[in-house]
Amino acid sequence: MKKIGYFEGLRGLAALVVVNEHLLKLFFALAFSDAAMRAASFGLFEEASFPPFNMLHNGAWAVCVFFVLSGYVLSHSFFRATNMGQGEIAGKVVGRYLRLAIPVTASLLIVWALMGLGAFHFAEVAPMTQSHEVNQYITQPTILDIFAQGFGSALFMDNLRYNPPLWTMSVEMIGSIGIFVLQAIFLSFRNSKNAFVIRMVIYVAMIAVIFPTLYTGFVLGMMLCDLKNYEKANMNLEKYAKYWVPVSIVIGLILCAYMIRGLYTNPYRFITIKEFHPYYEYLYNTWGAFFLVAGVSYSKSISTALSAPIFRALGKISFPLYLTHYTVMSSLTAYLYLNLPFDDHASKAVCSVALSIPFMFVIAYLF
Repeated sequence: MKKIGYFEGLRGLAALVVVNEHLLKLFFALAFSDAAMRAASFGLFEEASFPPFNMLHNGAWAVCVFFVLSGYVLSHSFFRATNMGQGEIAGKVVGRYLRLAIPVTASLLIVWALMGLGAFHFAEVAPMTQSHEVNQYITQPTILDIFAQGFGSALFMDNLRYNPPLWTMSVEMIGSIGIFVLQAIFLSFRNSKNAFVIRMVIYVAMIAVIFPTLYTGFVLGMMLCDLKNYEKANMNLEKYAKYWVPVSIVIGLILCAYMIRGLYTNPYRFITIKEFHPYYEYLYNTWGAFFLVAGVSYSKSISTALSAPIFRALGKISFPLYLTHYTVMSSLTAYLYLNLPFDDHASKAVCSVALSIPFMFVIAYLF
């Protein structure tokens, strides 16, 4: 399928947010601590942890955007095809599995090789920076362990050992299968004159059932794709875009910036439902991602900007960047931090990050 340029650009920016989050968590952990844990006078990084600045490093909203985009993109060919059958959908499941399993396993092989070379310095840096990130590089895995994780447990059992960003892979795999199952169901009444209405009812029912989970994003993405490809709905959405798109984007940004830090002193306490649980942050971010993606898809100016070559290039390497950046950070970036000739923490951290980020992009491009 031909890539949707503005979605590629949005995915690329979201990947940068995830990279930024992990770098800050290793070198400036205070950016993720609650207000009650801080001194009376906040510094730059402490202030940056609150909205709207947390949009730059809140990886939660970024991965929620990934899930909504997956729901949309995986459904695009289905709603545009006129003769798709059950066999083709089954083939999509296999293709999606390999599309995730092969690069995930390759990223783990890089970890395995670097551990064998003793290239990880995460355990030395984390105590120095007071980072709360967990050291994933204690025991050298076997090749069998790597393939079992890459082709199995990372995709179906939430196994993130050796590469923390892999926590999203089981959500991505299971959510993708769910999208294909819905497509198979939709085929059974595709020629019905009320097919669109029935699909909308199913979306609402599915969202009600899986609401407390991250899989909601996939259904929302699929529903948006359905609306975009259904002529009457799309015509009305385009007709009134100048009214609802700005509202959708503002709501999206507000919900994407939703956070738990300082909950009882920041404005989000007014929209927090019931007693708060950290996992619920993703629910607000999921709906924020939906409104943001919806607004972007119908905003000519924003979609044009995100389709620029630089953003599309970033989107092209977003998945490999997501899979490999933590490995580079825990090896090269940590090594530079330990060996750069500076005395103060800030200089060492900023310079080590600045020197290693280009390398992250090169690795992602080659990957």
